[in-house]
Amino acid sequence: MGLRPAYERQLAATGRTVVGKLFGPGQVPDVVGAFVRIAEGSAPWQDLAALGVPRLVAQDVRGYYEEAAMALSDHVPGANQAEAWFFLKTAAGEALRKTALRMRDEGAPQQDWGFIVPRTYLEA
Repeated sequence: MGLRPAYERQLAATGRTVVGKLFGPGQVPDVVGAFVRIAEGSAPWQDLAALGVPRLVAQDVRGYYEEAAMALSDHVPGANQAEAWFFLKTAAGEALRKTALRMRDEGAPQQDWGFIVPRTYLEA
């Protein structure tokens, strides 16, 4: 929730958000926690389906972080900078990557894990 003020500033500045396909910004900590448990192996990846379509769950988390990153930057970030920051520098991004890899390795259908993380970051 430490990013919530930045997320709210970006929302106020633009009047729009991509967060909300399945849940709102207040639920981000719980959803990230689910990804962490799955990534660590303390919960089955099938638990992700209880939250909704896995790629849409991931899109809401990613959107929250990337919109907060826009507000934290003092300039317009270059193409994919917020995405790279999320997947390569945050614990939440790492949890999404590890979850997707676990799902892949355990035989989940490609359409369930393949859109959680862009291929560029899948093996990073």
